[in-house]
Amino acid sequence: MKLAIGFLDLVQKHHLDFTNSFRAVVALDPAEIEVNSGHFEGQDWRDWLGKWAAAHDNEPAPLAERQEIMRTSNPRFIPRNHLMERMIEEATAGDLALFNTLNQVYARPFDDQVGFEEFMAPPTDEERVLRTFCGT
Repeated sequence: MKLAIGFLDLVQKHHLDFTNSFRAVVALDPAEIEVNSGHFEGQDWRDWLGKWAAAHDNEPAPLAERQEIMRTSNPRFIPRNHLMERMIEEATAGDLALFNTLNQVYARPFDDQVGFEEFMAPPTDEERVLRTFCGT
């Protein structure tokens, strides 16, 4: 539990995207933590990654099985407010292209989908949606 709370604290401290951070953990190999930890930079992350790698030493399930459980529990693509807002604006203006694309992407939210990486990105400061409405 302390490991999970430490992870969430670091994600918040470093202003990282939660969804992308969870998916970055899926790709980590505890045996090669220094090689593939690019999403997580800084000494505090190195400390956490060391604890995370050590926790895997006592896991009975093979790494590939654990990674598959994490991959199928943490979506790659989520309906982000800034994308929903843009899609609604375009659809009400008669352009359903983004609506159709997002429908395609969100039909397989846990899969890596080449060519749709832009829909993984958190909003820029200009894209932030500061007010949402229930039922939309």
